[in-house]
Amino acid sequence: MIYRCLLTSLLAASSLLGLEPVLIQQNDAEELLLSWSGGEPPYVVQQSQDLTAWTDLGETTDQSFTILDRSAVQAFFRVQGASEPILGEPYGQWRIAQGEFGEALAKHRLKSIWEFFLPEDASVPTASAFFTTAMLRIQYLDGAVVKTFVGRLEDLPQAVISTGEKKISVTWTWGEDVWKRDLSLEMTFRYGIDAIRFNPVNLSDPTIRLRADYQTPKPNRDGSGKVTSITSEEATLVEVDESGNAPGWWQRKIQFTHAGVTIDSQFQIGVPLIEGGPAFIFKTPLLVSWAGTTVSGLTNAPIELKSRFAQTYYPFHHNFVETLWLEPRLEPGIDPAILEELEEKNIRFIVPQNPSAFPNQEPTLGVMGFDDVFRDF
Repeated sequence: MIYRCLLTSLLAASSLLGLEPVLIQQNDAEELLLSWSGGEPPYVVQQSQDLTAWTDLGETTDQSFTILDRSAVQAFFRVQGASEPILGEPYGQWRIAQGEFGEALAKHRLKSIWEFFLPEDASVPTASAFFTTAMLRIQYLDGAVVKTFVGRLEDLPQAVISTGEKKISVTWTWGEDVWKRDLSLEMTFRYGIDAIRFNPVNLSDPTIRLRADYQTPKPNRDGSGKVTSITSEEATLVEVDESGNAPGWWQRKIQFTHAGVTIDSQFQIGVPLIEGGPAFIFKTPLLVSWAGTTVSGLTNAPIELKSRFAQTYYPFHHNFVETLWLEPRLEPGIDPAILEELEEKNIRFIVPQNPSAFPNQEPTLGVMGFDDVFRDF
């Protein structure tokens, strides 16, 4: 059911789970304010071109509004509230560790945000009890679409949970066609999972590994710069502190111009939490948050990226060299004209590399096409 059309190029689709109609208004800054009422937070705003396939528009929010760029034209929007039962009290989140070790494209494809909630009156004195009782909201990348799962570990598609003295593992399946994959999550603790010492606040107690096995091979660019095909990959999930108490050098900037293309990216790095506190010794700081990235000169209009899913950080050896993997089609509300230009130029990824610790070396810029060929720009 279509409720209303407040701007000629924007329609608000029906809302879900008791939410009132979505309203769209334009402000003086040429931005669009999308607001709603009712339902239960957290909310997920979704966008569609055809009222059939829906994509998450950014991350979940507890607010009853969001700001859209004016370039977000010809789209339908809807808002989904929390699934029943209500998720419960939040206890933090895991995310993919974007640091030195591992493969850049694994960190990108496996990128996900795992948020944990505890139902009211739940008793979780042990790690085993918590991770089988907690409700999860997982935002994850499925090809070129960001999707959301809500439920317990046992509710994951085709889930199988197994336990050991100090381990909890779960396997499941996500995706269809070329993106169908079998996934496994393994949590390894320093203590027994049935020992009465687990504090649900300490989601960083275990070491967490996420692995995907693909039915269709995926491209991988190794340390030598060669692009190969792989059928499996893995990455680490961590909990990070976003309190903002970071030293100045953790506020990072990558700013340079190469072959007429200007890169301007700002973000914060930091250390993960380990057993509830910041890591005391950690070799390479990880990405904590993005301020955003602008790419100018590659398309007629600048490419503005804010989403965690459209930007991936990949540092090398104490962050001496910093590489970004940017996939504009994952940015919510991006101008379709920009995506058309990039497709015509066969550019899926934009890959700036900044040798931040080597001022005598010039930054470089590469691109990877939809044909999985990497080339210097």
